[in-house]
Amino acid sequence: MSLLDQQSTPISLLVGDNENPVDFDDAIGILEAFSFVSVDETGTICSMHRLVQAATRAWRWDQEDCISKDIASQVVQILSSRFPDGEFQTWKARAQYLPHAESVLSRFGGQSEPDDLTRAKLLCSIGGYLRKQGNHPLAKLKARESLDIYHAMGKPDCAGALQSSTESAAITKEAGGPEGAIKLYQETLKLQENLLGEDHRDTLETVDGLALALVELGANCDDHKEAGLLARRALVGGRKRYRRINRKY
Repeated sequence: MSLLDQQSTPISLLVGDNENPVDFDDAIGILEAFSFVSVDETGTICSMHRLVQAATRAWRWDQEDCISKDIASQVVQILSSRFPDGEFQTWKARAQYLPHAESVLSRFGGQSEPDDLTRAKLLCSIGGYLRKQGNHPLAKLKARESLDIYHAMGKPDCAGALQSSTESAAITKEAGGPEGAIKLYQETLKLQENLLGEDHRDTLETVDGLALALVELGANCDDHKEAGLLARRALVGGRKRYRRINRKY
C-alpha cells in the first residue's frame, strides 16, 4: 500500500486474489486501530497518512533490495491486471485507479522482461482511459511510452505492442490527425493479420478504426469506397466471432 497514492486507495486493489476476506479485514482492522490507515464509511476506500507512508517507504527500501523490487513488481502486476477496461461503466473505477497507477509507475522502472511487459500493458490501458476522457496529449505520451518499451525489448510486433500501436492511432485520429492515424492503422493491420489472423478481435478493431479514419479524411471517393469495404469487413467479422462465441456456450 505504501507504493500507491496515499489517498483513496480502493480496497479492491489491496485484497489478494486468493486472500481470505476475514484475514484481510482483520489485518486492515489492526492498521486502522493504530491509526496507520483510515477506511471510509462505505468500507471500500482506504487512505494512509503521508508520514506513515513516508516511514513505510523508507523502511521498505532499507530491506533487501530483491525483496523491495519483488514487492514493487507485484504491485504493478496487480494494477495492470485489475485496471478496468474502457467501457463507460468502468470510468469511475478507472478514475480511482489512475493516481495509484501513476504513483507506482513513477517509482518503478521494471527489473525484468515480465516486469517491462506488465508496465507496457498498464501504460497502454492508461492511455486508452485518458483518450476517452479527451486528454489526448497525455494519452499520446502514455501510448508512446508503452510502445517504446516494446521496441526497446525487441518486440515491436508482439500482440501487446500492436495493441499500443492501435491505441496510438486512435489517439491521433481523435486529436484531429486522420492522415497520421491512417498510416499507423495500416502498418498495424498488416502485422495483426499475420500474427493474429484476419478475424481476431484486435484485427477487426483496427479495421474499424481505419475505416473511421478514412471517412474523417474524406479526401476523395476512393477513400470513402475503401472505408465502406473496411466497415463491412469489420461488421461481418464481428458477427462471425459472436456466433462462434455463442456456440461455445
